[in-house]
Amino acid sequence: MEKLNKNQLTNLFKKGTNELNNGDPLKAIECYKKILFIKKNNEVVLNNLSYAYFIIGDYINSEKSILKAIDINKNNPNFYYNLGNLYKRVSRLDVAIKNYDMAISLEPNNHNYYYNKGYVLLKQKKYHLAWQFFEKRIFTKKYENKLSNLIKNYLVSSIDFSKEKKIAIVAEQGLGDQILFSSMYKNLLDLKVNVKFINDIRLREIFERSFDNSESINNKNYSRINDLVAEKYKFLFSGSLGQYFRKNINDFDGDPFLIPNKDKIHKYRGILSKHKFKKFVGISWKSSNIESGNKSLLLNDLKPLLANKNIGFVNLQYGNNSELKSFNNDNNNAIIEIEEIDLFNQIDDVISLIHCLDAVVTTPTVNIDLAGSIGKKCIVISPFDCEIFTCSKLNEVRYEWYKNQKTFIVNDDLDFILKEITRLL
Repeated sequence: MEKLNKNQLTNLFKKGTNELNNGDPLKAIECYKKILFIKKNNEVVLNNLSYAYFIIGDYINSEKSILKAIDINKNNPNFYYNLGNLYKRVSRLDVAIKNYDMAISLEPNNHNYYYNKGYVLLKQKKYHLAWQFFEKRIFTKKYENKLSNLIKNYLVSSIDFSKEKKIAIVAEQGLGDQILFSSMYKNLLDLKVNVKFINDIRLREIFERSFDNSESINNKNYSRINDLVAEKYKFLFSGSLGQYFRKNINDFDGDPFLIPNKDKIHKYRGILSKHKFKKFVGISWKSSNIESGNKSLLLNDLKPLLANKNIGFVNLQYGNNSELKSFNNDNNNAIIEIEEIDLFNQIDDVISLIHCLDAVVTTPTVNIDLAGSIGKKCIVISPFDCEIFTCSKLNEVRYEWYKNQKTFIVNDDLDFILKEITRLL
């Protein structure tokens, strides 16, 4: 390889970083390797290279690169943080905690370090320790938005429910977490406080029906939220309820807590009755959120399961379904598509449809929460030991949040797993 001057190395680093930011980690890896061929002890490049490997799921080379960076500079907290994230991904949870602690010792004011430590503690089911660290999430950039700016002077991380009678609960980011943490809303309502729920508009009807007709406010209805500010409401994020109502594993019952719409249940039962199957099972296989790693499978991967002629598999996969159309064209319409439903926007309909099914089979998607919230049997197929904190080997990959769910972790044994799922169904 030809010798590169300082400007060429700088430009190559910029190119690699741009490729990484633009979603092409393989090209970024090429750039970083060229730099390291000449400057093998460049800690910043090694750190970026580690992250690029992390993105593509090459965890062995990701670990090698970040450990080299740490060996060069043992005082950079971000290196330990990134190593902690790597160990979290591969479920080496105790080692992840140690690296987060090292990052915290070097940079004690960085909220991300505490938040991720709390996430791992939740995954370890150490609820009595976890929530205090998890609470730091609300101070991270992830929570910087218009809504947070409106309520920041009235936002609390802890509250005395016996004294504060006007409380607004702000849903977490992501529809799945909004549903998951709403499992604690009835605990709050039992305290007889004046409570408003601020959440995704798609959940409004479901929440008002399920939680004693409490007002459910669109999280983009800034005028109504400003009214609450003027009325001196205190604001608390929904995940923060865990420190009061989920202090240990014995505080969970896993019971359903959302109520489907009776009229919509009748509608979808009528639609399903036109298909002559003994059982109906919802199916989804793809997640658009890659923050926690690739949680998707190809529809063709599930073909052995979908070949069961006694089961009517019903599509629950929202988004661009060109893959589904192609699969159905090749497999005699093996998956039932219900044209009358918008799977992304009509969540009240989706919950009602799921109520009509015998079970749901899904990769880690919001359908876990939609099924769990109404007590429907749900089988999760995860391409790896995902970062979703409700799933853990410590609990036989079951969910204390949703008692009717079971997860299978894929380790080059998908065919065996699909046979086991067929048996369970």
